[in-house]
Amino acid sequence: MLRFCSKRWYTTVSSDEVSTLLRNLSNKPTMETARRFESLVEQLDDVSERSRLCDQVLGKLRPTTKDSMLITTLNHLRVEDTSLASILNLLHIMTTLGQSNVKNLKEAKYITQFLSKYCDSNINLVRTLERLVDESLTPLSANTLIIMYIRTGDLSKALKFLLRISQQNLRIRDSTVEMLMMHCSYKGDFHSVRIVKEIADFFKYEIYPRTWSVVYSCAIEQGEIAYCRERLGHMLCYTFIENGTIVALAELLERHASIGEMGSILKTARMKSSLTPELHGRLRRTMVESFALRDGFRNSWKFLSQSHEKGMLEVIDYPNLLNKFQLTLREGQADALLIKMQSNDPVEVKCFYLSLAIAKSVEVDRLENIITILITNPRLKRHLNEESIWQLICGLKKSGDNHQLDMVLTLLLSSHLKLWKPKTVNQLLKLVLESQYWFKAFEVIKIIRIPNYKFDEQVASKIKSLCLDNNLDLKTIEMYM
Repeated sequence: MLRFCSKRWYTTVSSDEVSTLLRNLSNKPTMETARRFESLVEQLDDVSERSRLCDQVLGKLRPTTKDSMLITTLNHLRVEDTSLASILNLLHIMTTLGQSNVKNLKEAKYITQFLSKYCDSNINLVRTLERLVDESLTPLSANTLIIMYIRTGDLSKALKFLLRISQQNLRIRDSTVEMLMMHCSYKGDFHSVRIVKEIADFFKYEIYPRTWSVVYSCAIEQGEIAYCRERLGHMLCYTFIENGTIVALAELLERHASIGEMGSILKTARMKSSLTPELHGRLRRTMVESFALRDGFRNSWKFLSQSHEKGMLEVIDYPNLLNKFQLTLREGQADALLIKMQSNDPVEVKCFYLSLAIAKSVEVDRLENIITILITNPRLKRHLNEESIWQLICGLKKSGDNHQLDMVLTLLLSSHLKLWKPKTVNQLLKLVLESQYWFKAFEVIKIIRIPNYKFDEQVASKIKSLCLDNNLDLKTIEMYM
């Protein structure tokens, strides 16, 4: 039902002026009518008054292209002030104007934007528009309905309707197709993204790099390996890829891309100056693993030694590299390790090589050989770090040999290493406390450097029991209980 103006509504214009304007709109409006409307809008300082006036005007407007009054009305009209009569008239205008090319129709943008805002709080508008489209399908009404579906989160209906109008060769705005692609990507529905892309390709809708970036991010998240390889060139050269996304891309293609493809990803990533140390580490690990899989140990190791910046490397992160690592535990093995320790590689890389040698020794059941080499070569022992100790602990868990445990404890306590990781301390203490060398647990405790460290429940119970059984003072270890 249309509202009628009254004097109390407007503070800076008279109700007679408004009545005259509305009467002129009911007849055939002229340029003077449009100018008078613009003047009244400017005179109204109060936002709510402007909005109410625009609602009255919208209810009486007629469908004409290049109508500045329609654009002005939609710019100033608030959703909460919009009457049903105005909405119905706007839908009528949209249906009539919609016969024009929606891409070039200036009013289309304003109509769609306003109806989208109105739809947020009036869901019944979608059903009204669906009925209207069934009666009179135009590019503008089709475009608006798809946007409504997207705004209300009904992407499946948006896709079905896009397929329907595409079969009728009806074209909508490029930006609406982009919007649907992006929202399907945000939802992780890559199957729907593919369908929209096929429609976009067939009808030559223009898709901008910003949209492709979102689509490619979805493809990476959903593990679309074949698609990512197929579109890799376009992805790297014509779109903006966020730092985390390009690292995730490398990780996704680690086992599937060629060396050349991985090299292209690496080149693009290196052009990004804002990669965090964590992302740098993930990227380096992925490249090393990919190169190891395809090109063997030597070249992947060369890349690792040249690209590593700082931080301890862990064997668990490099299964392919370990698999390609060749170890010959003969008399010359110590010399071979010493040669590696004398290279120009960063210290962390040298330590990592030693950790790999230990891990491979454990793998081939030659733990005692490598322990003996480490004990008898001070220069090698200097390159032990906590990761090396962890690999020795893994070997002890596998062998269950008490003599080897004693050798490792001797090696550890004579190397002046400190322990900073709970997993290392907990596992080592469990092994020691279950052996005949349980008393050496107190020596291990002295080299713990973990802030606010507490024994896990199993270790605490065992060590307390041993102390009570052997009349030992608990004061020295109370801080860890």
